[in-house]
Amino acid sequence: LGDIFFSTAGKGIVLGATTNVAGNTLDDYEEGEFQVSCNNSVTLKSALDRMAYTKIGRLVVISGQIQVDSDNSDAGFVINNLPFTSMNGTESAGESVSGSIRLYNWDVDSNIINPVCWDAAGTTTLYFTQIKDNAAEAALLADADAYIKFTFTYMAA
Repeated sequence: LGDIFFSTAGKGIVLGATTNVAGNTLDDYEEGEFQVSCNNSVTLKSALDRMAYTKIGRLVVISGQIQVDSDNSDAGFVINNLPFTSMNGTESAGESVSGSIRLYNWDVDSNIINPVCWDAAGTTTLYFTQIKDNAAEAALLADADAYIKFTFTYMAA
């Protein structure tokens, strides 16, 4: 057997319906890897900066692991070059990006409540922050040899 192939744009597989309803048509699926970069002050160890993604419709799931080689400022940790431009961003944690983060060897206070991230509307950038003692968000700072493992979900434009 072979692949199912549709030669006309905008066609797909209709799921869960007896008639062709656009909301039930799977017409956009993609998976692959992408290369990330960080803000200018952070350099990465190249062996670990590969990320995987899956896109179903506008829903994008990214996952991976990054190891920081060096961090030369207090600018905070930022990931650039997401595979798709975000639909709507917000500086309020958890409204546009959801997922899980595991940090190892990061410059965080022992009273950290939650590391969070958010995307900037219409960009391919994730900003990482931390919330301490229910106060305002502050930059999440990396140290040399810090690791971050994550899985995030966001909506593409």
